[in-house]
Amino acid sequence: VSGSWICVEVGEQSSYTSWYGREWAQSTVGLRADSLPAGRGFARLLSTPFDDIEITESARYDHVSTEMIRVKSGPLANISFQRLLLSIRFPDGSKGIVSVVERTRNILIAGLDRALIDKMQPELVMNSLSDTL
Repeated sequence: VSGSWICVEVGEQSSYTSWYGREWAQSTVGLRADSLPAGRGFARLLSTPFDDIEITESARYDHVSTEMIRVKSGPLANISFQRLLLSIRFPDGSKGIVSVVERTRNILIAGLDRALIDKMQPELVMNSLSDTL
């Protein structure tokens, strides 16, 4: 249900933590998606795909290019990423979603100008596992 998603964990090496910083990332644990420090725009970015996964109890793989804040009340920054969403069940039977995000310029979105994808600052691109093999 849109807006009712609650953040239960944020990985120390996650895209979210390296984008917003450890303090900000940890402060999101226990908050509803519409109350996250990243703002309502971020919650809207989550709600439709999360709701889709909840209904279908499946997986979803997206390529995304947008702008998001990095610092509270700061300017928007370009971000492009691959995202894998997986439907899960917690031990008590309640539904959940695992979101795995990799910031990368290695995305393809039909009709999107490649220059927009390439606007993400080089230092924000994450090293992918395939880059280290």
